[in-house]
Amino acid sequence: MQKLHTLELNAHTNLSPGSWSADNLRRLRPLRALSLILPDRNVAQVLGAFFKHQSRTGDTAGGTETPPPGSLELEEFSVLCRESPVINDSVIRSISPYLAESRLTSLAFAGCAKLTGEPLLELLPKLPHLRHLALEACNLDPSFYDQIADSLSHLQSLKLTHPGPRHPALPAFFPALEKLLDGLPNLTAFTLYHSGAASDGRREWPVLPVEFLHHFAATSGPRIRKFEVSGILTSVEGVEILSNGSPRLRNLVLHLSADFDLVCAGYVTAPYRRCSS
Repeated sequence: MQKLHTLELNAHTNLSPGSWSADNLRRLRPLRALSLILPDRNVAQVLGAFFKHQSRTGDTAGGTETPPPGSLELEEFSVLCRESPVINDSVIRSISPYLAESRLTSLAFAGCAKLTGEPLLELLPKLPHLRHLALEACNLDPSFYDQIADSLSHLQSLKLTHPGPRHPALPAFFPALEKLLDGLPNLTAFTLYHSGAASDGRREWPVLPVEFLHHFAATSGPRIRKFEVSGILTSVEGVEILSNGSPRLRNLVLHLSADFDLVCAGYVTAPYRRCSS
């Protein structure tokens, strides 16, 4: 497949006995987009060698461990783990030398339970072309957002996960998130979601603080086009704050509790009118 440039792969090598080998990845021609779904340990262990091969054009790597800047053609890279521990800090460190100073514009890690902010603090400032970042259900302390806030000024979209209504890090989460958003002058799309459930199986809904929406509307609101908050309850007052502060908003996803009395869609510029349904 000499013209292959985009690959989405169920990256579990044991779906059936002898189905395929992770070493096959090392033979792929340079890709522009790669998505790994549920990678197993075999794939995680070969990623360093895979990226080393992907970054070579002829023998430009010269036998060194650090590739020439910009030698990697990859522009989009995403990994969906679903709470798997195999994509962890050591794996990210093994591929960081090849991602650094690359053409990467989109990076996403989801459900990587053992991935902390430590290797990301080293990698993200070295991605000058990064525009889209998703860090979902990873092991990130709120202090990570404080530390990385000054390194992502080129971001246009950001997707993160709420820690949960009972998580000990919750008090520090929104202040750290506000600081991060303050350092993103080009942000036009923001997504925050929560998908957790209580120990008895019943869903616990966190609430989006009105104070956060005031801050968001005043700083990011004038340029935001997409605002998505899923699995987190938002008040009607919060909707009004966001709408009044976001004149360019085109894509809005929110969760309202059943006891909220939502007014009609034209309430921002017209007198309040009750919806008929």
